[in-house]
Amino acid sequence: MAAALASLEFSSGERKSGRRLINAALRDPTENAVAQAEFEAQRSRFEIPISPVDVPGSHEARTRDLAEHAEWQAALFAADHWRADQAFDPDAAIHLSYLAAVGTEDFQLSRDAARAGLVASPRNPTLLNNLAFALANLGELREAASLLDKAQDAGGLDAGDTITCTATSGLIAFRAGNLERGRSLYREAFEFARKKELTGYAGLAAAYWLQEEARVTPVPDAKLVASVETAVRASGEASARTVLDRAERMLGRPVATEPIAAEKNRPQGRIADS
Repeated sequence: MAAALASLEFSSGERKSGRRLINAALRDPTENAVAQAEFEAQRSRFEIPISPVDVPGSHEARTRDLAEHAEWQAALFAADHWRADQAFDPDAAIHLSYLAAVGTEDFQLSRDAARAGLVASPRNPTLLNNLAFALANLGELREAASLLDKAQDAGGLDAGDTITCTATSGLIAFRAGNLERGRSLYREAFEFARKKELTGYAGLAAAYWLQEEARVTPVPDAKLVASVETAVRASGEASARTVLDRAERMLGRPVATEPIAAEKNRPQGRIADS
């Protein structure tokens, strides 16, 4: 109950009261309380007085905490346990498909997790997008485009959904050889994310844009590279840094080693290349 009340307090801007309720919820925490506390800590950028990794059974909270610190294999393991515990929870399938694709580039696992989640939530736009992303990376472009159309037609899309679907359209265009359309779509996703001040989405979309450029252009435009690096740093998003590192390795550029800052407006399980 205290964790639920804390969420209401944070949503209404009452941070001090929210943190007091979070502390109360964590005195003898349930798995749901730990997961809620971890979510609010990430959203409002504060430290919780307990490590989710140390709480038995808190698979959701462990998944979020490990992903925040770019511990991808461990996060993937926790997400798989989360899904096993809550097979019909779309968030579990969303995070598993996201971590498999973004964190470890296991696109087959990402595909399978998204498909399993769609059995219970067939119109979930994030799952449809994540499946489209995985399939595009596996070369199944026609099915990926069809699924993305379904995601965009699902209704009720928020700004994050719009950004991820637009960026995934850019990925599909790049892989189909339509480079100018791919660039235009990535630019649209990136600029819209910046307009909405969703820095996490902007950073991840920008990083994936550069990765696609690296696949087709040995020496991408220097201004684009600088813009992407700036966006990733501003995002503080571990996923964006991981993707940027891959892109820069593809380009033979030195990989930065600065620590990831606290995440802001992070894409919760949505693949922003995707």
